[in-house]
Amino acid sequence: MPVKYSKTFGLLASAVFLVACSSQQANYTGLSAPEGGRSLTAAARYLSACPSQYGDQAMRFGEVFSGRIAGVVAGIAGDFVANIVSSELEEAKKGRDGGFTALGVFGDPELLIVGGVQQRTENGCLVVYRGVTGSPSDDATISSDGLSSPLLSLLNLADQPAFYLELDVNRSDEARQLSVRHLQYAATSARFNGSGQKNVVVAIGFAVSAQKPEDAQSASEIYRLNLGRLEIGHSYGAELAATSASRVTSSKPPFNIVVEIHETDQPDVALAALSKAFESNKADVASAVTDTISGQ
Repeated sequence: MPVKYSKTFGLLASAVFLVACSSQQANYTGLSAPEGGRSLTAAARYLSACPSQYGDQAMRFGEVFSGRIAGVVAGIAGDFVANIVSSELEEAKKGRDGGFTALGVFGDPELLIVGGVQQRTENGCLVVYRGVTGSPSDDATISSDGLSSPLLSLLNLADQPAFYLELDVNRSDEARQLSVRHLQYAATSARFNGSGQKNVVVAIGFAVSAQKPEDAQSASEIYRLNLGRLEIGHSYGAELAATSASRVTSSKPPFNIVVEIHETDQPDVALAALSKAFESNKADVASAVTDTISGQ
């Protein structure tokens, strides 16, 4: 299904570019900050069910289940990003490659309520998205090709997201599996579309909260997904249903989530990035998690 963008995203990107290029001295007087601002944001959220399947029905969040942890470990994200793009910097500089990081918490899921009814699957749904958040501008025309208006409102998105991925979470006694349910690939994070298609890979890291680095190291989970060569501006469902990753694990939530998305014109670069994702020494990652939690 083709996905079209309104001009909200373009206006925001232009504004950021102009501000960055301005050489005028800032004047911090007479400032104001009205509500309703917009920002380009990437997030990973754990919901009680995947929301895209409910179409135009009214949606809202209820209270989260007990035990959800607050906050994420943002400090380790830069390390993951550096690992993925280290040997592909030249391509990235040319604008043909792109990527972004989304952070979140995998604890008790946010409760999804659709049409007044609580929706819960056995193990929930991991949602990863990148888009403009906030209130739509008055003159914005949001395309109906893509996520429904109720879902956009639920996630506080001002427009169709550039990237939106739903993963069914399945858990057996010995393993956890993440399977693609729905993907919307409206725009690439690369500066240039190139051929109009990108090879997209996803690396997901679950960092366990633990008091000792060695405990966190042994319980950390890594999932890698190769979504293949995707056409920019389209949505995917059943085509990617067989795409999944599993890991034998005995660890239990809560986790801090780091999701890294890498997009490239070249399949070999995509596979190289996927193999390098989360290549960092797990002890370093575990230590960062533990130090952050303990306030060191």
